Order: sequence, then structure tokens, then C-alpha cells
Amino acid sequence: MSDTVKSVELELAQHKIREFEITPALVFPPTAAVGDVIKGMQEKRTGCAVICDDNGVCGTFTERSVLTRVAATDLDLSGPVGELANRRAPSLRPDDTVVHAIRKMDEHNVRHLPVWDGSAVVGVLSVRDLINLIAQYFPAQVYNLPPRLRQRMENPEGA
Repeated sequence: MSDTVKSVELELAQHKIREFEITPALVFPPTAAVGDVIKGMQEKRTGCAVICDDNGVCGTFTERSVLTRVAATDLDLSGPVGELANRRAPSLRPDDTVVHAIRKMDEHNVRHLPVWDGSAVVGVLSVRDLINLIAQYFPAQVYNLPPRLRQRMENPEGA
């Protein structure tokens, strides 16, 4: 692993989710109609709705859910979204680190993680948020990364 990649990873291991601006959450109860959730996602231009009940996060309903569980079937859109939500989707706490979030996304093969502070959903951390965050806070390291992680550049790019 190159020194640049190591330095970015070390920095991200020290920063907590609460330090960054994340996408506001679109929250629905498990009883909400699937069609209403899809409409809400379209209106808010978001790829994820967080499904919550009185006990907290029940799961997520994402664009992937729409493609694999709704569009591929003749599903009644008036049915409850809770039946289609990804109940195994993990969530984050505001004090989790950025590296922890990246590892959770990779481990669970998800692109959105709800951030739960113990009493409410405070947002959704998406892959897009992570890419923007990394590029914004570490521009020199990101822009100087080689196209392939194990590739070594003889000379730095740029003018």
C-alpha cells in the first residue's frame, strides 16, 4: 500500500461521522405504502429511505430495492414498505469513524448507511457523501492517486 493511501486511511480513521455534513434522511414508518416511499424518494432525489418504527431503524429501502423487489415483480404498490425493506442493513452512530463506515458498506454490500443517534435518524451516509468528503478534505492525496491502487507513478501528474 502506498504512503499516500496509508495517510488518507490514517486521517479517515481519526474523523468521526458527526464532523461532516451528511445527506438528510428521508424517513418512513414500516406501514407506509411502497408507492408513497418511491414517490418521496423521487421528490427528494435520494436513493435511500430509512424505515423506522418506535424502536428505531427497521431497515432501508433503496433504489436497489425498487429494482430487485418491485420492478421485477407485479407487486402491489399500496402494500407496506416494511415487508420489502432491507432489515439487515446496518446503521452508524455519529461517533463512528469514516473508516468504520467504509468497512461497513463493504462488508454488507450497501451504498447507504442510516446514522442513528440513539433517539432519531440524523442522516444517511452514502457512497457519494464519502467520495465527496474524501475529495474535499484530502484533495492532494486523492488527485495524486494512480489509476490503480497498486500502480506506482514514476512522476507526479500535473503541470
